[in-house]
Amino acid sequence: MRIKQILIIVFVITISGFFGYRFGLSQSGQFLKSVVEPGSMVSEVSYIVFTDGTNIYARNGMTGEIEFQGTDATTIIQSTINSLGTNGGKIFIKEGTYLLTDTIYLNSRIALDGVKGETELTLVDNVNKNVLSTITTNNNYYITISNLKINGNKQNNPVGLSGIYLWQTYFSRFENLQITNNKGHGINISASSGNKSDVNLFVNNMINANDGDGIHFERYAYGQKVISNTIFNNSIGIYVRDTAESIFTNNAIWENVRGFYSNYLSRSIIEGNVIHDQRQDGIEISGSDGYESWSLVIVGNMIRGNSQESAGNYDGIRLTRMKNSEVHDNIIDGIINGVNYHRYGIYELATSFNNSIKNNYVKGSVTTSILSLGSQTIVRNNYGYVTENSGTSTVINNQWVPHGLALTPSIVTLTSHSNVNVWVNDRNATHFQIGVSSETVTVDWYAEV
Repeated sequence: MRIKQILIIVFVITISGFFGYRFGLSQSGQFLKSVVEPGSMVSEVSYIVFTDGTNIYARNGMTGEIEFQGTDATTIIQSTINSLGTNGGKIFIKEGTYLLTDTIYLNSRIALDGVKGETELTLVDNVNKNVLSTITTNNNYYITISNLKINGNKQNNPVGLSGIYLWQTYFSRFENLQITNNKGHGINISASSGNKSDVNLFVNNMINANDGDGIHFERYAYGQKVISNTIFNNSIGIYVRDTAESIFTNNAIWENVRGFYSNYLSRSIIEGNVIHDQRQDGIEISGSDGYESWSLVIVGNMIRGNSQESAGNYDGIRLTRMKNSEVHDNIIDGIINGVNYHRYGIYELATSFNNSIKNNYVKGSVTTSILSLGSQTIVRNNYGYVTENSGTSTVINNQWVPHGLALTPSIVTLTSHSNVNVWVNDRNATHFQIGVSSETVTVDWYAEV
């Protein structure tokens, strides 16, 4: 009985102590306030930025401590970047719209990530600057920007610049971004003479409604990979200048002024892109005298319905200054609602030379499917543009025979079935004329443009 009484006394003392501790916490206000702030658990990222609709907070991902807070998103985000210094780190920006009063400057080794489709960085009115930018006084390395919407608010930033400006940037990645509504370019990449931007990846981005170009490589870019982006309603979808050893593949480029334009591009591949409904040319490859674009492979692209600004004025592919390159296995269709729109499916100017144009499927041109004026260029086996043909005809002297070629043949050979002399008197865009030394003869013929 005595043991039972002792146990009851110990139980009462323990319960009283517990409730006394709870009561003390509640009286001090500590119990009613959560010890762990909402969303403040320790994380693998360096900082987590979030908003309650009015204030912006930056929580240290390692300690859980709120280190920066205020109403200016630019100040808070820039503070997290600056605090990481040259060591870099990852900053995760939670869903919400963050209004920026200035450019956010990115250091090397910074990763800026958001919630795809739900995290938006928007310039406020009259900032007239880039939204995001690397530092322009030195090289920049290992930057990652992903899962953000970047809005330049061009209606209220009349001399605004680009969504992302990259200066001498190396080994960086830009993924799952929507870059829209900028007065300048969506993405602008540049470098100074003697320097370069090298080995960057642009993948799965949507770049639209910018007054400048979608992606603009200003100069000295090497090893760029532009893959699976959707680029529409810009000036030029992809613009490249002084660029080399790069890959542009599986991009959807539509409803821009021009789809793809290069000025001195070399040792690069343009492959598997869908380029349609541009107001002018689908692809134009250019350069300058002595600085032609060279050693390119333009292969497997779907190019259709361009020259919408004016039927018959622009081309599917225009080769203004290109040499030692290949254009093959592309589908080039200029038909829009039953009307031919492309001037030429492929137009190689005389300032281009020593190229190979083969195995393309070309239709829907106002003039002719392919016009090749370049010296030493080989044009063969293109559907819709016959460059070689042969047949057997029984003819009399001076009879005209249709050759079925796209142009007047430069070569016509004849082989008589009998010991009768035969020769070519004349030729034009549709026929050649055979001369014979007897009344009737059967000949095998071969004609080539």
